[in-house]
Amino acid sequence: MLRKWICLAWAVGLILGSGVEAKAGSGSIRIEPIWCGAPVCGVTVGVCKVGAKTEAGVVLTDGLADWQVQEDELTEGNWVNWLAQKEIPDERRCLAGNGGALFQNLQEGIYLVRQTDDPINGRLFEPFFLGIPDGESWDVYRAPKMISRGEPPKTGDRPTPLIGAMGIGLSVAFLMVFVDEHRR
Repeated sequence: MLRKWICLAWAVGLILGSGVEAKAGSGSIRIEPIWCGAPVCGVTVGVCKVGAKTEAGVVLTDGLADWQVQEDELTEGNWVNWLAQKEIPDERRCLAGNGGALFQNLQEGIYLVRQTDDPINGRLFEPFFLGIPDGESWDVYRAPKMISRGEPPKTGDRPTPLIGAMGIGLSVAFLMVFVDEHRR
């Protein structure tokens, strides 16, 4: 028995003495907003810890009060939208660039992820919850799709549906005239 304790103490001392950091206890979140299948830069993303998992469910907080919530209520209820409107202390903000917005050294818990700047041309992503760890992973990646709340982007390379339909109709008409002339 003494030999097992000595081996265990030696292994712990070796790990601590070699400078290897233990992974458990902190993680990271990388958010890469997507528009039309391509990553978007210049979006300010905010991440703040709003809760923790417990044996009885999830405890959510806005910095002033705590609420006990069942895990299935997180997606069904309006908790995300309600907390997204609050000024929550200790929010970290990061500008999404090449590779998205990266938040490191996050402790275990439930995090609210939201866009914290004005929408780019009316485009934004809906706020959502992320848990650390997510399954077995302490490093979480999400690519939320941005939605448009304004005018759709103008494109000059595609015809509008009305012009396209008129083009098809005229093509059919010319083909019918050509076939009719050819039969005579």
